[in-house]
Amino acid sequence: FLFHIDIMSNLFVYGSLMNARVVTKIIGRVPTELNANLHGFQRFKVVGEIYPAIIRKSSSQVIGILYENLSDGELKALDAFEGIEYCRVEVSVSSDHIVRPTTSKNSILTAFTYLWNGEVEKLQGEWTYEIDFLPYEQQFFPDL
Repeated sequence: FLFHIDIMSNLFVYGSLMNARVVTKIIGRVPTELNANLHGFQRFKVVGEIYPAIIRKSSSQVIGILYENLSDGELKALDAFEGIEYCRVEVSVSSDHIVRPTTSKNSILTAFTYLWNGEVEKLQGEWTYEIDFLPYEQQFFPDL
């Protein structure tokens, strides 16, 4: 007998993927989510776009959402959505919302995230979900 074991992964998101409608459009569901922090990175606006990007910056942190238990197929669909300007990398995120019998209240988890792979010159200023995404959310759903 051959058994296929699908490895489930966590994904830290910090921009348009925090929106349930966007995620559902890409993978057909909203995964279990936790509020989380990514230390050692900073979030920026991408010039001319409504979505952000992150790059490494040791003194900064990014607040976002950790999606739990994504399949390899779901990650590949998200990779395609993110495109060539982003690369999926493994990071450590912290969350004080993780409750596991064997861990402390503030836990560190391994997750993937999407790191900016494009031109650094296209990054400018701080991005916030409420100001830079929500008013323009409908751009992601031209068919609705």
